Amino acid sequence: MGQIGSLAHNFHQGARSEYLAQYVLSAFGTAIPVPRPEDTGIDLYCAIGREMGKRLLIEHYYIVQIKSDKKDIIYTPEDSTKWILSQKYPFIICIVDKKKGLIELYQTIQLARLFPEENIRKLIIRFSNVKDGEFVKQKEDEVTLLTDKPILKIKTHDVEKRDLLLKYKQILKSWIELDQENINRKNAGINAVIFPSKIITNSQMVQERKLEGNFFKHIIHRDVAHNYYDTLFFLLSYEINNAVSRNDKIRFEALSDLVANLIRFLDLSDSYGLRMLQIAINKGSEKLKSDRRLDLIKEGKRITTNGVKIVD
Repeated sequence: MGQIGSLAHNFHQGARSEYLAQYVLSAFGTAIPVPRPEDTGIDLYCAIGREMGKRLLIEHYYIVQIKSDKKDIIYTPEDSTKWILSQKYPFIICIVDKKKGLIELYQTIQLARLFPEENIRKLIIRFSNVKDGEFVKQKEDEVTLLTDKPILKIKTHDVEKRDLLLKYKQILKSWIELDQENINRKNAGINAVIFPSKIITNSQMVQERKLEGNFFKHIIHRDVAHNYYDTLFFLLSYEINNAVSRNDKIRFEALSDLVANLIRFLDLSDSYGLRMLQIAINKGSEKLKSDRRLDLIKEGKRITTNGVKIVD
């Protein structure tokens, strides 16, 4: 039990770093601290705010871990790597230098290249410059991500300079948007990460982009494959419904044939996307007087689409 009327000095110093980070990041929108007893590796839940007259529209959510040094961040064992790789929002690392009144923000876009299902036993985030565009180094079940330069360096007094603050907000917003796009693809089972060719601190994101990914990763785990094909089937269903709504029988039958040729090679489980595809094809055939059909069999019984209506 601690001494009444006192607290641990290191604990207090860490809290001061978080206060400083919250002060700066709240200038961009919202920055909500996680209570210490609930801290599991995320210190702030943040969002960027867009001014609308006298109000602030909250958008572009992201999460923040605050550190006072640039030592490696190590996630291990496997459950810890699954936790960080399962996050649904962009993850920003904030390094606080209290003496200089300075914070540095680092992106982690490359996390979107890794699925939680990959069984990575050790994940290291290292504050190191990148050579030859190699942000990720993997050796068997251990992965190291390099952050390269910070995307922003902000002094505490900078938040009082409106023009500079707006510039920094736009830079952060562009990184958050790009990161979220990559995460959304990952959540759909698509392993394709788009990122800038280089990082220039306190400057707008360079226009040159690189794309890296593994186009076979969606089959490494059944859950990833399920998400991937479910998303694909929903997209195809929408395309088929669009053809039906335009009475475009040629396009409808071409898409239906594409689906038939695709799913014959797949080992599929039941999903909403597959059911939606069946409805789109079978109801579309009724409306366009086509002979195309998609019959689904589950546990020896045909799944019907009776009672379902496609609304134009």
